[in-house]
Amino acid sequence: MVIRPVFSLQCVLDRNHDPHSLYYGDLETTLAAGALDSRTVYARTVPEPADIVVSVLKAPYDINFYQSQRAVEFARPVVKSPGIHICVSACRQGTGDDDFLKVFDDYARPADLLTNPPSRNFGWHKSARLARIMETVRLWTVMAIDDETAGRAHMRPFRCAQSALDAALAETGPDAKVYLIPDAGGVVPVLGN
Repeated sequence: MVIRPVFSLQCVLDRNHDPHSLYYGDLETTLAAGALDSRTVYARTVPEPADIVVSVLKAPYDINFYQSQRAVEFARPVVKSPGIHICVSACRQGTGDDDFLKVFDDYARPADLLTNPPSRNFGWHKSARLARIMETVRLWTVMAIDDETAGRAHMRPFRCAQSALDAALAETGPDAKVYLIPDAGGVVPVLGN
């Protein structure tokens, strides 16, 4: 077998989906350079984790409940343990792929999902990632989905962001550190100096 060189083309897009930078050459070098450069476009450094993080998803990432989970994934490193993450999303097309909800239906608690994984594969990856996050973070939603759907995913639903934030502050206290991520689909908060 002849090992052939791989030519790589890596393009980093900005938030408007316009080209920000372009790297070409061998795979490892271009991928590393593109990943490093993408941090300048998408990453925002915060000094420490917050007690409460409010993530607001904008179009197109607010299309449905399934896609809205990206805000939870992106913000996880900057939410204290224990902490509260409030995800705000229009969910214009409702739930979306509900396989991850069907997995949750079989478990009374998210932790049970991690200790006794399901036999089926569809939706498992999303459910497991959310269950892992819920070990240390309470997930609350402000979404155009019904309360029952949020409950199936073991999330606490609210009708408006202000009432969710008021409830979170009541639980964490008036000195709680709060981060607002106004473009949670296009910004990844990272811890640093």
